[in-house]
Amino acid sequence: MKYDTPDEWVRIPKPDSEVEYRTKRDLEAAIEALLDDEGITDGLDDACADLIIGWAERQIEAAYQQPNRFSEVASSIRSHARSVGRIAAMIADGTDRSRIVARLKQLSPTIQVAALPADIEEAIPILLASFGGQAEM
Repeated sequence: MKYDTPDEWVRIPKPDSEVEYRTKRDLEAAIEALLDDEGITDGLDDACADLIIGWAERQIEAAYQQPNRFSEVASSIRSHARSVGRIAAMIADGTDRSRIVARLKQLSPTIQVAALPADIEEAIPILLASFGGQAEM
């Protein structure tokens, strides 16, 4: 993802009237870090990897517009994407469901494990939703 004016500063008002400044390069660097993180897609086919990467990219782009600490939020999104990728790889590998359930409960205590399908492409959107985002099929 490239921007016409990479040095353009964006003024993001914060709730306490302070202002956080960031550049389009910050967004580009966060997306690049996401795409370079092989831990997200290890063991997944392209369709599954694309679902997770697409979700994380949309989350990062949305976070860029919010009045918060962007780099911390982007890092957290990458971490969630890695977690979903690992669980998806476990499903794809045929890992025992009890191990998958235990890992899910560690990561997201509120996820409805009974609703998690055995088919990986059906499971990924549910996993992503458990971290606060929706995957587009």
